[in-house]
Amino acid sequence: MKRKMLLGAAIMPLAVVVYAHAAISFDEVAVEYWVGTGDQEALLIVDWQEDRMLAFGYRFSVFDAPTDFDLFEAVNDHSDRFYREWVDGMPQSAVFGIGWDVDLDGFYKDDPDDWYEEGWFENGFWSQYLSDDGEVWTWGGGIGTHDLEHGDWIGWSWAPDFVASPPDVPLVPAPSALAFLVSGTLIVSRRRRQRH
Repeated sequence: MKRKMLLGAAIMPLAVVVYAHAAISFDEVAVEYWVGTGDQEALLIVDWQEDRMLAFGYRFSVFDAPTDFDLFEAVNDHSDRFYREWVDGMPQSAVFGIGWDVDLDGFYKDDPDDWYEEGWFENGFWSQYLSDDGEVWTWGGGIGTHDLEHGDWIGWSWAPDFVASPPDVPLVPAPSALAFLVSGTLIVSRRRRQRH
């Protein structure tokens, strides 16, 4: 009976941790790199679907008055690994394609190792989402329409076959509940052996 109570006591805090947490903090996100300077922060989440997603951090000053366009361009300008393409005839207002050089051999649209999706009138499209907690997303108004504030999340999610969904957020791997359960079981077993 004592053993069951100890095991239950070990598992209970895990259940509370799992269900009590709704919003995602920036510290929980696997950020590829940070760009910019300042005491304010925002995140750019890019989701190519099929478990292909990245997060990029952007630091700024409130005096800069940046928009989501400034964040997007800062991430693009920081690394040759990030690629973006505008819809023909609509530069800086409509995203046609977004890519990432996965294998570090230079980005190429047709490289099967790199991540790239493009579309506007066929294949799908890139949809923009906004969030203030990384959990609840609303559809964005298009690039350059959102003035950044500290804690903003800007998401770009590929909509294959024109079926849009909010981006998934790449999280820093957390210790699994199973590891906690196993360690709790070992502690209980060890204590039991010490008593005999």
